[in-house]
Amino acid sequence: MRSLPPQRRQRAVGGTAVEEQHRRGAWVRYWPLLAVVVGGLVLGCVLIFPRLLYPPLTATELQARGITKATEQLPLQGGRLKLQNDARTTMLQALGGLLVVSTAGAGAYTAWRQLQENRRQQQRNEELSREELRLTRESHIAERFTRAVEQLGNNDALDVRLGGIYTLERFAQDSPERDHPTVVEVLGAFVREHSRRHDPPPPKQGMAEEAAEKPSATAPGTDVKPRPATDVQAALTVLGRLPQQPNVSRGDLTGAQIAGAQLVQVDLSDANLVQVDLSGARLDTANLSGAQLYGADLSGAQLERANLSAADLSRAQELTQGQLDVARGDAKTQLRDGLRRPTSRTAAPPASPGSSPMTG
Repeated sequence: MRSLPPQRRQRAVGGTAVEEQHRRGAWVRYWPLLAVVVGGLVLGCVLIFPRLLYPPLTATELQARGITKATEQLPLQGGRLKLQNDARTTMLQALGGLLVVSTAGAGAYTAWRQLQENRRQQQRNEELSREELRLTRESHIAERFTRAVEQLGNNDALDVRLGGIYTLERFAQDSPERDHPTVVEVLGAFVREHSRRHDPPPPKQGMAEEAAEKPSATAPGTDVKPRPATDVQAALTVLGRLPQQPNVSRGDLTGAQIAGAQLVQVDLSDANLVQVDLSGARLDTANLSGAQLYGADLSGAQLERANLSAADLSRAQELTQGQLDVARGDAKTQLRDGLRRPTSRTAAPPASPGSSPMTG
Protein backbone atom coordinates (compact mmCIF):
# COMPACT_ATOMS: atom_id res chain seq x y z
CA MET A 1 0.00 0.00 0.00
CA ARG A 2 1.33 3.42 -0.93
CA SER A 3 2.22 5.68 1.98
CA LEU A 4 0.64 9.10 2.47
CA PRO A 5 2.66 12.16 1.42
CA PRO A 6 4.06 14.24 4.32
CA GLN A 7 1.35 16.93 4.06
CA ARG A 8 -1.47 14.40 4.31
CA ARG A 9 0.31 12.54 7.11
CA GLN A 10 0.67 15.80 9.05
CA ARG A 11 -3.02 16.54 8.56
CA ALA A 12 -3.81 13.02 9.78
CA VAL A 13 -1.63 13.54 12.87
CA GLY A 14 -3.27 16.93 13.46
CA GLY A 15 -6.71 15.36 13.12
CA THR A 16 -5.81 12.78 15.73
CA ALA A 17 -4.73 15.52 18.12
CA VAL A 18 -8.00 17.39 17.55
CA GLU A 19 -9.99 14.26 18.27
CA GLU A 20 -8.05 13.81 21.49
CA GLN A 21 -8.85 17.41 22.48
CA HIS A 22 -12.52 16.79 21.74
CA ARG A 23 -12.46 13.76 24.02
CA ARG A 24 -10.91 15.87 26.75
CA GLY A 25 -13.48 18.61 26.12
CA ALA A 26 -16.26 16.09 26.75
CA TRP A 27 -15.07 15.79 30.34
CA VAL A 28 -15.13 19.58 30.74
CA ARG A 29 -18.83 19.63 29.87
CA TYR A 30 -19.54 17.34 32.83
CA TRP A 31 -17.83 19.55 35.39
CA PRO A 32 -20.98 21.66 36.20
CA LEU A 33 -22.97 18.50 36.85
CA LEU A 34 -20.18 17.16 39.04
CA ALA A 35 -20.09 20.44 40.95
CA VAL A 36 -23.86 20.21 41.55
CA VAL A 37 -23.52 16.64 42.83
CA VAL A 38 -20.68 17.56 45.22
CA GLY A 39 -22.56 20.65 46.41
CA GLY A 40 -25.66 18.57 47.03
CA LEU A 41 -23.66 16.06 49.07
CA VAL A 42 -22.13 18.85 51.15
CA LEU A 43 -25.52 20.46 51.70
CA GLY A 44 -27.00 17.12 52.62
CA CYS A 45 -24.18 16.42 55.09
CA VAL A 46 -24.64 19.85 56.71
CA LEU A 47 -28.41 20.27 56.78
CA ILE A 48 -30.36 17.18 55.84
CA PHE A 49 -28.73 13.86 56.77
CA PRO A 50 -27.93 14.74 60.46
CA ARG A 51 -31.55 15.80 61.06
CA LEU A 52 -32.79 12.60 59.40
CA LEU A 53 -30.51 10.47 61.58
CA TYR A 54 -31.22 12.39 64.80
CA PRO A 55 -34.45 14.34 64.35
CA PRO A 56 -35.25 17.06 66.99
CA LEU A 57 -37.47 15.99 69.89
CA THR A 58 -40.90 17.56 69.64
CA ALA A 59 -42.97 18.68 72.64
CA THR A 60 -45.45 15.90 71.92
CA GLU A 61 -42.70 13.25 72.08
CA LEU A 62 -41.36 14.73 75.33
CA GLN A 63 -44.80 14.87 76.96
CA ALA A 64 -45.44 11.30 75.81
CA ARG A 65 -42.32 10.32 77.73
CA GLY A 66 -43.53 12.23 80.78
CA ILE A 67 -41.00 15.03 80.44
CA THR A 68 -42.92 18.24 80.83
CA LYS A 69 -40.54 20.55 82.65
CA ALA A 70 -38.42 22.90 80.59
CA THR A 71 -35.41 22.24 82.78
CA GLU A 72 -35.64 18.56 81.85
CA GLN A 73 -36.35 19.14 78.13
CA LEU A 74 -33.39 21.44 77.52
CA PRO A 75 -30.66 18.82 78.29
CA LEU A 76 -32.41 16.32 76.00
CA GLN A 77 -32.71 18.85 73.18
CA GLY A 78 -29.04 19.80 73.64
CA GLY A 79 -28.01 16.17 73.54
CA ARG A 80 -29.96 15.68 70.32
CA LEU A 81 -28.23 18.71 68.76
CA LYS A 82 -24.86 17.33 69.85
CA LEU A 83 -25.67 14.05 68.08
CA GLN A 84 -26.58 15.95 64.95
CA ASN A 85 -23.35 17.95 65.11
CA ASP A 86 -21.29 14.82 65.64
CA ALA A 87 -23.01 13.11 62.69
CA ARG A 88 -22.46 16.25 60.60
CA THR A 89 -18.76 16.30 61.50
CA THR A 90 -18.38 12.61 60.75
CA MET A 91 -20.14 12.93 57.36
CA LEU A 92 -18.09 15.98 56.39
CA GLN A 93 -14.89 14.14 57.31
CA ALA A 94 -16.00 11.10 55.30
CA LEU A 95 -16.96 13.32 52.36
CA GLY A 96 -13.63 15.14 52.60
CA GLY A 97 -11.76 11.84 52.61
CA LEU A 98 -13.80 10.67 49.64
CA LEU A 99 -12.99 13.87 47.78
CA VAL A 100 -9.29 13.48 48.59
CA VAL A 101 -9.30 9.90 47.36
CA SER A 102 -11.32 10.88 44.29
CA THR A 103 -9.00 13.78 43.56
CA ALA A 104 -5.95 11.53 43.96
CA GLY A 105 -7.56 8.91 41.71
CA ALA A 106 -8.52 11.52 39.14
CA GLY A 107 -4.99 12.91 39.25
CA ALA A 108 -3.49 9.46 38.83
CA TYR A 109 -5.87 8.71 35.96
CA THR A 110 -5.08 12.04 34.33
CA ALA A 111 -1.35 11.39 34.68
CA TRP A 112 -1.77 7.91 33.18
CA ARG A 113 -3.80 9.31 30.29
CA GLN A 114 -1.17 11.98 29.69
CA LEU A 115 1.58 9.35 29.70
CA GLN A 116 -0.32 7.26 27.17
CA GLU A 117 -0.92 10.29 24.99
CA ASN A 118 2.76 11.24 25.17
CA ARG A 119 3.70 7.73 24.07
CA ARG A 120 1.23 7.83 21.19
CA GLN A 121 2.48 11.24 20.14
CA GLN A 122 6.06 9.99 20.26
CA GLN A 123 5.13 7.01 18.11
CA ARG A 124 3.36 9.27 15.62
CA ASN A 125 6.41 11.54 15.47
CA GLU A 126 8.71 8.57 14.95
CA GLU A 127 6.48 7.18 12.20
CA LEU A 128 6.37 10.57 10.53
CA SER A 129 10.16 10.90 10.77
CA ARG A 130 10.67 7.43 9.31
CA GLU A 131 8.24 8.18 6.50
CA GLU A 132 9.94 11.48 5.71
CA LEU A 133 13.33 9.75 5.75
CA ARG A 134 12.02 7.03 3.44
CA LEU A 135 10.54 9.57 1.03
CA THR A 136 13.78 11.55 1.05
CA ARG A 137 15.79 8.40 0.34
CA GLU A 138 13.38 7.38 -2.44
CA SER A 139 13.68 10.86 -3.94
CA HIS A 140 17.47 10.62 -3.94
CA ILE A 141 17.37 7.15 -5.50
CA ALA A 142 14.96 8.31 -8.20
CA GLU A 143 17.19 11.30 -8.93
CA ARG A 144 20.29 9.10 -9.24
CA PHE A 145 18.40 6.61 -11.44
CA THR A 146 17.21 9.41 -13.73
CA ARG A 147 20.72 10.81 -13.93
CA ALA A 148 22.10 7.36 -14.85
CA VAL A 149 19.54 7.01 -17.65
CA GLU A 150 20.41 10.49 -18.90
CA GLN A 151 24.06 9.46 -19.03
CA LEU A 152 23.18 6.77 -21.57
CA GLY A 153 22.07 9.49 -23.95
CA ASN A 154 25.35 11.38 -23.80
CA ASN A 155 26.68 11.06 -27.34
CA ASP A 156 29.87 12.98 -26.66
CA ALA A 157 31.63 10.99 -23.92
CA LEU A 158 32.01 7.21 -23.86
CA ASP A 159 33.04 7.19 -20.20
CA VAL A 160 29.81 8.97 -19.25
CA ARG A 161 27.72 6.32 -21.02
CA LEU A 162 29.74 3.52 -19.40
CA GLY A 163 29.23 5.17 -16.01
CA GLY A 164 25.47 5.19 -16.59
CA ILE A 165 25.48 1.51 -17.59
CA TYR A 166 27.37 0.36 -14.51
CA THR A 167 25.32 2.60 -12.22
CA LEU A 168 22.15 0.96 -13.53
CA GLU A 169 23.71 -2.44 -12.88
CA ARG A 170 24.27 -1.45 -9.25
CA PHE A 171 20.63 -0.36 -8.98
CA ALA A 172 19.45 -3.74 -10.30
CA GLN A 173 21.71 -5.59 -7.86
CA ASP A 174 20.88 -3.50 -4.80
CA SER A 175 17.12 -3.42 -5.37
CA PRO A 176 16.17 -6.42 -7.53
CA GLU A 177 12.42 -6.25 -6.89
CA ARG A 178 12.10 -2.53 -7.60
CA ASP A 179 14.76 -1.71 -10.20
CA HIS A 180 15.79 -4.96 -11.90
CA PRO A 181 12.95 -5.10 -14.48
CA THR A 182 13.36 -1.42 -15.37
CA VAL A 183 17.13 -1.72 -15.75
CA VAL A 184 16.71 -4.71 -18.06
CA GLU A 185 14.27 -2.77 -20.23
CA VAL A 186 16.47 0.35 -20.33
CA LEU A 187 19.64 -1.54 -21.23
CA GLY A 188 17.79 -3.63 -23.81
CA ALA A 189 16.50 -0.46 -25.46
CA PHE A 190 20.01 1.04 -25.33
CA VAL A 191 21.47 -1.99 -27.15
CA ARG A 192 18.72 -1.95 -29.76
CA GLU A 193 19.07 1.77 -30.52
CA HIS A 194 22.86 2.06 -30.36
CA SER A 195 23.70 -1.11 -32.27
CA ARG A 196 21.87 -0.18 -35.45
CA ARG A 197 24.07 0.13 -38.46
CA HIS A 198 23.85 3.49 -40.17
CA ASP A 199 25.00 4.18 -43.65
CA PRO A 200 28.27 6.15 -43.64
CA PRO A 201 28.08 9.76 -44.79
CA PRO A 202 28.96 10.35 -48.44
CA PRO A 203 32.63 11.20 -49.01
CA LYS A 204 33.52 14.81 -49.53
CA GLN A 205 34.37 16.04 -53.00
CA GLY A 206 37.86 14.97 -54.04
CA MET A 207 38.05 12.20 -51.42
CA ALA A 208 36.19 9.55 -53.41
CA GLU A 209 39.05 9.17 -55.89
CA GLU A 210 41.60 9.09 -53.08
CA ALA A 211 39.67 6.38 -51.28
CA ALA A 212 39.39 4.35 -54.45
CA GLU A 213 43.13 4.59 -55.10
CA LYS A 214 44.08 3.76 -51.49
CA PRO A 215 44.79 0.03 -51.08
CA SER A 216 42.50 -1.89 -48.72
CA ALA A 217 43.97 -3.18 -45.46
CA THR A 218 41.67 -6.18 -45.60
CA ALA A 219 42.88 -9.14 -47.55
CA PRO A 220 40.70 -10.05 -50.53
CA GLY A 221 38.09 -12.69 -49.81
CA THR A 222 37.97 -12.15 -46.06
CA ASP A 223 34.69 -11.38 -44.29
CA VAL A 224 35.47 -9.33 -41.21
CA LYS A 225 32.45 -8.71 -38.98
CA PRO A 226 32.43 -5.44 -37.10
CA ARG A 227 32.25 -5.72 -33.34
CA PRO A 228 29.73 -3.81 -31.22
CA ALA A 229 30.75 -0.47 -29.83
CA THR A 230 32.33 -0.48 -26.38
CA ASP A 231 29.23 0.85 -24.64
CA VAL A 232 26.94 -1.62 -26.43
CA GLN A 233 29.24 -4.49 -25.46
CA ALA A 234 29.23 -3.24 -21.85
CA ALA A 235 25.42 -3.14 -21.80
CA LEU A 236 25.28 -6.68 -23.21
CA THR A 237 27.74 -7.89 -20.58
CA VAL A 238 25.69 -6.33 -17.79
CA LEU A 239 22.47 -7.84 -19.13
CA GLY A 240 24.16 -11.22 -19.24
CA ARG A 241 25.40 -11.18 -15.65
CA LEU A 242 22.45 -9.66 -13.81
CA PRO A 243 20.79 -12.12 -11.41
CA GLN A 244 17.78 -13.85 -12.87
CA GLN A 245 14.44 -12.68 -11.49
CA PRO A 246 11.19 -14.70 -11.63
CA ASN A 247 8.88 -13.63 -14.46
CA VAL A 248 11.41 -11.05 -15.69
CA SER A 249 12.84 -11.38 -19.18
CA ARG A 250 16.56 -11.03 -19.76
CA GLY A 251 15.82 -8.24 -22.17
CA ASP A 252 14.30 -7.45 -25.52
CA LEU A 253 17.06 -7.17 -28.12
CA THR A 254 14.85 -7.60 -31.17
CA GLY A 255 16.69 -6.59 -34.31
CA ALA A 256 19.90 -5.58 -32.55
CA GLN A 257 23.06 -5.56 -34.69
CA ILE A 258 25.63 -7.12 -32.36
CA ALA A 259 27.77 -9.12 -34.77
CA GLY A 260 31.07 -10.15 -33.22
CA ALA A 261 29.85 -9.54 -29.65
CA GLN A 262 31.76 -11.21 -26.81
CA LEU A 263 29.05 -13.08 -24.89
CA VAL A 264 31.04 -15.88 -23.28
CA GLN A 265 29.23 -17.32 -20.21
CA VAL A 266 26.52 -14.69 -20.30
CA ASP A 267 23.00 -15.51 -19.13
CA LEU A 268 20.51 -14.62 -21.86
CA SER A 269 17.93 -17.20 -20.86
CA ASP A 270 14.41 -16.33 -22.07
CA ALA A 271 15.80 -13.27 -23.86
CA ASN A 272 14.08 -11.96 -26.97
CA LEU A 273 16.75 -12.29 -29.67
CA VAL A 274 14.41 -12.32 -32.67
CA GLN A 275 16.22 -11.27 -35.86
CA VAL A 276 19.32 -10.31 -33.89
CA ASP A 277 22.58 -10.27 -35.87
CA LEU A 278 24.84 -12.60 -33.85
CA SER A 279 27.12 -13.46 -36.74
CA GLY A 280 30.65 -14.08 -35.53
CA ALA A 281 29.60 -13.65 -31.90
CA ARG A 282 31.25 -15.67 -29.14
CA LEU A 283 28.54 -17.51 -27.20
CA ASP A 284 30.71 -20.21 -25.62
CA THR A 285 29.03 -21.65 -22.48
CA ALA A 286 26.35 -18.97 -22.74
CA ASN A 287 22.94 -19.72 -21.27
CA LEU A 288 20.42 -19.31 -24.09
CA SER A 289 17.79 -21.62 -22.62
CA GLY A 290 14.30 -20.52 -23.62
CA ALA A 291 15.70 -17.68 -25.76
CA GLN A 292 13.75 -16.60 -28.84
CA LEU A 293 16.29 -16.78 -31.70
CA TYR A 294 13.68 -16.79 -34.45
CA GLY A 295 15.30 -15.34 -37.56
CA ALA A 296 18.59 -14.58 -35.77
CA ASP A 297 21.77 -14.57 -37.87
CA LEU A 298 24.19 -17.11 -36.36
CA SER A 299 26.68 -17.35 -39.20
CA GLY A 300 30.06 -18.11 -37.70
CA ALA A 301 28.78 -17.78 -34.11
CA GLN A 302 30.67 -19.91 -31.60
CA LEU A 303 28.23 -22.05 -29.59
CA GLU A 304 30.59 -24.46 -27.85
CA ARG A 305 28.82 -25.78 -24.70
CA ALA A 306 26.14 -23.10 -25.07
CA ASN A 307 22.85 -24.07 -23.40
CA LEU A 308 20.13 -24.13 -26.07
CA SER A 309 17.48 -25.93 -24.00
CA ALA A 310 13.96 -24.92 -25.09
CA ALA A 311 15.45 -22.23 -27.35
CA ASP A 312 13.59 -21.35 -30.55
CA LEU A 313 16.06 -21.72 -33.43
CA SER A 314 13.43 -22.80 -35.96
CA ARG A 315 14.18 -19.95 -38.37
CA ALA A 316 17.74 -19.11 -37.32
CA GLN A 317 19.85 -18.09 -40.27
CA GLU A 318 23.18 -19.71 -41.21
CA LEU A 319 22.95 -22.23 -38.33
CA THR A 320 24.96 -25.36 -39.09
CA GLN A 321 25.02 -28.84 -37.63
CA GLY A 322 28.64 -28.29 -36.65
CA GLN A 323 27.62 -25.44 -34.37
CA LEU A 324 24.91 -27.60 -32.79
CA ASP A 325 27.20 -30.57 -32.27
CA VAL A 326 29.32 -28.65 -29.78
CA ALA A 327 26.34 -27.05 -28.00
CA ARG A 328 23.86 -28.42 -25.49
CA GLY A 329 20.11 -28.74 -25.81
CA ASP A 330 17.08 -30.86 -25.04
CA ALA A 331 13.90 -32.19 -26.64
CA LYS A 332 12.32 -28.71 -26.49
CA THR A 333 15.02 -27.10 -28.62
CA GLN A 334 13.28 -25.99 -31.82
CA LEU A 335 15.27 -26.40 -35.06
CA ARG A 336 14.49 -26.27 -38.73
CA ASP A 337 14.18 -29.51 -40.65
CA GLY A 338 17.43 -31.23 -41.41
CA LEU A 339 19.21 -30.30 -38.18
CA ARG A 340 19.69 -32.59 -35.18
CA ARG A 341 19.21 -31.39 -31.64
CA PRO A 342 22.32 -31.20 -29.47
CA THR A 343 22.54 -33.46 -26.44
CA SER A 344 21.75 -32.28 -22.94
CA ARG A 345 25.22 -33.19 -21.66
CA THR A 346 28.29 -31.09 -22.30
CA ALA A 347 29.18 -31.56 -25.92
CA ALA A 348 32.51 -32.92 -27.00
CA PRO A 349 34.62 -31.41 -29.76
CA PRO A 350 33.45 -32.19 -33.28
CA ALA A 351 33.92 -35.82 -34.26
CA SER A 352 36.77 -36.70 -36.56
CA PRO A 353 36.00 -37.85 -40.12
CA GLY A 354 34.64 -41.36 -40.25
CA SER A 355 33.26 -41.41 -36.71
CA SER A 356 29.54 -41.62 -36.00
CA PRO A 357 27.83 -38.22 -35.55
CA MET A 358 26.29 -37.21 -32.19
CA THR A 359 22.53 -37.28 -32.27
CA GLY A 360 20.02 -35.59 -29.96
